[in-house]
Amino acid sequence: GVPLCRVMLVTALVYVGMIGVNATAMPAPGAPGRTAFVAANIFLSFLVGAAAPVLWTIQNLYVARCALKAACCRGDSESEVEVTRTTSAFNALFYTFFQFSGALGTGVSSVLLLLDKGGHSRTSLFVVLAVFSLVGALGFLVIPQMPSAPGAESESAASDQHGVVDAPRCSQTLGLLASDSRMALMAP
Repeated sequence: GVPLCRVMLVTALVYVGMIGVNATAMPAPGAPGRTAFVAANIFLSFLVGAAAPVLWTIQNLYVARCALKAACCRGDSESEVEVTRTTSAFNALFYTFFQFSGALGTGVSSVLLLLDKGGHSRTSLFVVLAVFSLVGALGFLVIPQMPSAPGAESESAASDQHGVVDAPRCSQTLGLLASDSRMALMAP
């Protein structure tokens, strides 16, 4: 199995790669390297489309496990209402950070575009955003493993108590793209 933090790192690095590719200007039509640039952009767009649901699902699982662990530490794990409140609070905290990162990215983008008088604002912007994204992705290496809920270790559990993903279950999830026509419509 693969630890959840490693899966989150790999999927987040796909985003970093996509941002990094955009740091360079697209070559003019007919210029050397244009075909490779366009191919890299399309390939990374496909990878982002494939990695995004995996990353978001695992982040949701991680936040839920953190909330359950917090409820257990407070002695509230028996009360369904308290577990729901704790989960809601943790989700609110997650989305606060998520929205803040969007606002910060917009703010940094605006400042860079205003300050760059040399005409290289696009490159500067994407390099800065790629560095921010890389730091965020590397942050997945230092998050603690969260055990799954007691009693959740069943055949249908997606990972074990150490946060290790069961690879066949992940492939089954990704296999929905091929087996369900509605899911295939969501593919990039």
